[in-house]
Amino acid sequence: MSVPSNLRNEKKQTAEERNIKIGAVVGFTVAALVGMTVATQFFAYKVNYWSGLSGEIIEHVYCPWQIFIWRKEHVDQMELFQDPVKIAFSVWMLLNVLVFAMVMVAKNKILHGLQTLHGSARWADYDDVKRAGLIQENSKDDKDP
Repeated sequence: MSVPSNLRNEKKQTAEERNIKIGAVVGFTVAALVGMTVATQFFAYKVNYWSGLSGEIIEHVYCPWQIFIWRKEHVDQMELFQDPVKIAFSVWMLLNVLVFAMVMVAKNKILHGLQTLHGSARWADYDDVKRAGLIQENSKDDKDP
């Protein structure tokens, strides 16, 4: 049994909404890669770029995910991995919060049509003040100029 078309909650996705979703996925992926890179490079630094480390791209630069491979290869030395993993997790969480905040600001801008951070606030001009009834036309009985 299908739902009648007038009862379906179908909303066409705008290009801006699709771009926000794509940006969020890219942002969270970059955050994960940066976190892994920080952990991998920090671990390599902590062990003085030991020659037994695998996955070297160029001198002293390793693939971002090598930290997981090294952890599996060196299970007997887990204490070496504690600080790099903590740092990587912290960097990853910080970047995720930043990406989430950027996505929320962009989504809010699209939903509410805000063009600036402060909305449409501006100083009133003479016509605005007059429309608000704060200025009256001069009459003959006025004593002020």
